[in-house]
Amino acid sequence: MDLKSIPIVDSHCHLFDLAFKKRNLAGLLSLSLEQWDVKHLEDTLIYKRFIKALAEFYEISCDEAEVLKARERTCERDYRGYVKNLFEHAGITDVVVDLGYKPAEVNIQDFKDFVPCNVHYVFRIETLLDKLWEQKRDFNEALELFRTTLYKQVETGVVAFKSIIGYRTGIKVTVPDYKEAKKAYEIENNEKIFRDFFFNETIRICKQVDLPFQIHAAFGESNVNILNNNPLLLKNILDEQAYKDVKMVLVHGGYPYSFEAGYLVAMYPNLYLDFSEMIPWLTFDAKHGLKKILDMAPFSKVMYGSDGYIVPEIHFFGAVEGKRILGEIIGELVKSKILSESQGLELAESVLYKNAKAIFKI
Repeated sequence: MDLKSIPIVDSHCHLFDLAFKKRNLAGLLSLSLEQWDVKHLEDTLIYKRFIKALAEFYEISCDEAEVLKARERTCERDYRGYVKNLFEHAGITDVVVDLGYKPAEVNIQDFKDFVPCNVHYVFRIETLLDKLWEQKRDFNEALELFRTTLYKQVETGVVAFKSIIGYRTGIKVTVPDYKEAKKAYEIENNEKIFRDFFFNETIRICKQVDLPFQIHAAFGESNVNILNNNPLLLKNILDEQAYKDVKMVLVHGGYPYSFEAGYLVAMYPNLYLDFSEMIPWLTFDAKHGLKKILDMAPFSKVMYGSDGYIVPEIHFFGAVEGKRILGEIIGELVKSKILSESQGLELAESVLYKNAKAIFKI
């Protein structure tokens, strides 16, 4: 099914350059934080696919050098116009931006003014928690600062909070009480209990202010332990009765635990997911992973996202690939007479933009 005309809400992405900078695109498309010979990074499927997608956008041959020259010429001539054309071509109407990852250091108001679509921000709690853990101040003071900061973020209009606790102490989160957390912070130097407590505190605040909570529960850069990020490890939190009416969103489709993520979304009414990073980083398994999710998860609870960052072409590439892969899956469902064409279109519209608009109230 051709989904090119359907609009997209990018439910999970990051800031990108507001002026053209010469960047090594192959390096940007690697999730590794190690030092690499760039030749190896150029010999990855994501880089080859990325170059091909840009060649098709520029309407030139798929020669890497020619594509890179065309990109440089286009950006230097009219970078703002170029970004506008990318977003319009991909049909991106809204972006939901995690402010916690800033390899592209830009002013957030300037970003909102520059980007040719609606921009909505998400506050990552580790932005503050990492500092609090290092400072080792009085626990009550730390707790008050944390609460005050989150409430101020609500006043600025953030559409969600987010945690990357999986990168720090893993997502097998407990529910420590105040006394445990205070002792862990001031006496025991127990980072897990400290972070678990503030993870729970964020959920409680989300409940008060009626905002969703994004949770990294998947693969990522080379400093994440994937074994500690299986979404099933969150079951303790999902079973907590007090949190049942707080919308939680698994970021990155739980991959490589996509079936597990889809299963949980099918079991818990308040759990949602996006499949950012699966698309566009995966070549073969993006389609398989999304199929595993849709096998059980209600498609009213599944969202597209790109995880794009630093350069706007990744946001564009994710949208183009997302539509292509989702279109292939829906085409198979229609051809197999599992869905009608109208049902397939309903699925596509839900996943590409309707669900994110509802969940983030945009």
